[in-house]
Amino acid sequence: MTFALEENWDKTLHNFERHLSKINKSPLLMLCKTANDVLVAQEKGKLGIVIGTQGASMIEDSDQFWRLEAMTRMGLRFLGLAYTTANALGDGCGEKRDAGLTYLGEELIALANTLPLMLDLSHCGHRTRAEATVLARAPVCTHSNSDAARQRPQHNRRNGQGHGRQGRDDRCVWPAAIAVRPDADPGRSAGPR
Repeated sequence: MTFALEENWDKTLHNFERHLSKINKSPLLMLCKTANDVLVAQEKGKLGIVIGTQGASMIEDSDQFWRLEAMTRMGLRFLGLAYTTANALGDGCGEKRDAGLTYLGEELIALANTLPLMLDLSHCGHRTRAEATVLARAPVCTHSNSDAARQRPQHNRRNGQGHGRQGRDDRCVWPAAIAVRPDADPGRSAGPR
């Protein structure tokens, strides 16, 4: 669930508080910080919520890296580096220049590598996506389409121009929704039948 786009720290913190409060009060929802939490939510018939952002404007310099650690303690598990436009970390897919990661972005990824966190590169520019994938210790994720299907700035490129190491896409995944019902057919919707 997206808790923040390209928002400042105060708005991001407000979003975390508001959404976490709703999760805590709901008998239908469960905050999931680990893979085991997702299985527990499934066993209990609850919708497991995994927290993510689609941008990182709440972090503007290295003195604010503590914010990433704080959000991770609150449950953040997916961090979007840029949402279409450029920020202090790198270029988004809407930037003409496609300049890639900044030095600050490289430093932030080094910190993210020490946390239980996956980078979401969906709205990053091609070069930002490629550079972040190489620096990430874990697989990265995206919900962007393949550029092979229809060429657009936000789509993923292949053959050394996109996000895969050595031009491969084997380190980029998008976690599909997991059925919350144990009897659900994986090929069908997990919704009511």
